[in-house]
Amino acid sequence: TRSPMPPAPESRRTAASTEGMVNRVKASQVKVFILGTEVEHAHRMKRLFPDRTFIPVPGTVCPNMKKTTLAKVLAALETLETRVVVPEEILRRARKPLDRMVEIGRGD
Repeated sequence: TRSPMPPAPESRRTAASTEGMVNRVKASQVKVFILGTEVEHAHRMKRLFPDRTFIPVPGTVCPNMKKTTLAKVLAALETLETRVVVPEEILRRARKPLDRMVEIGRGD
């Protein structure tokens, strides 16, 4: 078992989109990263950067992400039958944080 690690210094912490994390690793000389994101992303990062070590934070499995399969995505695109309709009030309240997440992902 691993011994508990002290918190990373503020200068070493990053909140980023999935692609933002890829860009951060690409631009960094650091060889070890702790990822507090969906565990599958650590596998992707290891494929992209085989010379780096990625440690996923335990328990970061998203059960909803596991429900989406390529077959389901293909069927949804082919039939356009599966639609998500968001009520206007929820959309209005969600717009600001959604826009902010996109800005962060782009690096704005």
